[in-house]
Formats: sequence, C-alpha cells, structure tokens
Amino acid sequence: MDYQFPVIRNISDVLPAIEGRSEFVVAVKDGYTVINYNVMFEDTFPPIKVAGGSAKMRAERSLHNAIRRECRGIIFDNETGDILRRPYHKFFNVNERPETQDVPLYEDHSILEKLDGSMIAPFIVNGQMIWGTKMGATTVAEPVEEFVKNNPQYVKFAEYLINIGDGWTPIFEWCSRKQRIVLDYQEDQLILTAIRNMVTGEYSTFSNIHQHGQEQNIPVVRTFAPETDMKAFIDHVRDLEDVEGFVVRFDNGHMLKLKCDWYVQIHKAKEKILQDRNIVELILD
Repeated sequence: MDYQFPVIRNISDVLPAIEGRSEFVVAVKDGYTVINYNVMFEDTFPPIKVAGGSAKMRAERSLHNAIRRECRGIIFDNETGDILRRPYHKFFNVNERPETQDVPLYEDHSILEKLDGSMIAPFIVNGQMIWGTKMGATTVAEPVEEFVKNNPQYVKFAEYLINIGDGWTPIFEWCSRKQRIVLDYQEDQLILTAIRNMVTGEYSTFSNIHQHGQEQNIPVVRTFAPETDMKAFIDHVRDLEDVEGFVVRFDNGHMLKLKCDWYVQIHKAKEKILQDRNIVELILD
C-alpha cells in the first residue's frame, strides 16, 4: 500500500501501463481525454512491488502498476497531451487484499467521514472550467455546474489551485437528493475532501485543506481522532447505521476505506434492481 506516487506529466506516461487492458477506457471528448476503468478484474490492480526479472524490468512493472491506480478519472489535453486533472488514486477496503491487512495505525493518519455522493473534480480546457465526475462532463455533473454558478467562491478557489505551479486538483464530493445513492442529504452540498498535485500525486495536508475551506467559505469533509486498534475500529464501524463508513488517510496520502454493514446491504440491493435480469429473477422467485 505504501509506495511513491508516480510522476505523470503527459498522457504518454500513462498509455503504456494500460496497453492491451480492456477494462480501461480512453475516452476522447471535446478538448480532453479521460482515462478510467470500467470494471476491476483480479489482475487489474496488481501489487506495486513485483518479483522476477532484472532490476530494470521490476522497476518498469512497478511503475506501470502504480500508474494503473491513477486511471480513475485522470484527464489530459487533446492537443498537447499534458495533464489537466488528477483526482484520487485507486485505494481499497481494509482486508480486501494482502497489502491492506496489516494497517500501520502507529503512523500519522486522520479518520475521515466517507461521504455518500459523487466525486467531482474541476479542470480547465480551452479556457473553460468543467466540473466533472470521473468521466468528465456528464449528466450527473450538470447540477454541480448550476450550483457553482450560485456559489462563485468555488470557481475562484479552483482557478487558484489549478494555476499554481504544476497545478493542483481540488477534489469534492457532491451530496444531493438530485443524485441520491443511499444516504439522504436534504441540502445540496459540494464538500472539499482533498487537494492533489497533478504531476507528483502529492496530497495536501488536512491543516492546509481546512485553512482553505475557512478562507473560501467552502465546507470540508469531517475528520475524527486517529485510531490505535484496527480490530476495535472495524467492529465499531460494522455496526453503525445511517452512515457509509470512514476513510483512514495517512499523512503520505495513502488511504484505506471501511464501510458499515448497513450501508453495504442497502447499496447492493439498489445495484441489483438496476438490472432487468435480477428483477425478473425476483418476480419468478
């Protein structure tokens, strides 16, 4: 789990890592290209550390494995190929795989509320700011575009970050009844959850994020005191209701997530009834 985030400046840095992998989509849109994954197979996100072959081969495979984890909504300019947006890297549930079983809670970390909404991260292409989901401009993001028109501090804040140095991507969660998943948010909220360097993948500290939120009048995801006993924390989260869960975020930017059983059961049920085959089976049963 703990590895150096790869430096990414151009789409040419990413394409070799996903060559021949059908689960990744490279979607060319109006002025920009989105790289995302549609489905996760057993070997879609292999361990970063690899064995076998020469040192050079191992280093290249490790780099490619790390780059794959960046392919969840990363965006590049169509003309130059330069990076325009870098949202969250792919991270996993506690105990989902070997690398997330022995969690080093002795290292500095924060506990964040896991919000039940849609990830939104703005980017600028051809002089226009787009507030996009993982796939860029989508119907899910349309209400967000309207929301920021009425809350111009968001646009000002995003422009400031995107234009600093190599560029930073502010990452938000859109929580609204307009796109309700499980939890019911009675008011539209666009909540800041992270700020990430586009090139290095570095995550801004939470003290910095909270300072930005206070200065710009932008809500920030709730944080809680660090944990020391992972088993006790898992047992506590498992029995909760009316929340999705929590994210354990270490100061180096790496993260793990925990979801409560109540949320998982409802979410799975909602996913099943979206497919005609499952509805027919329910009727026949």
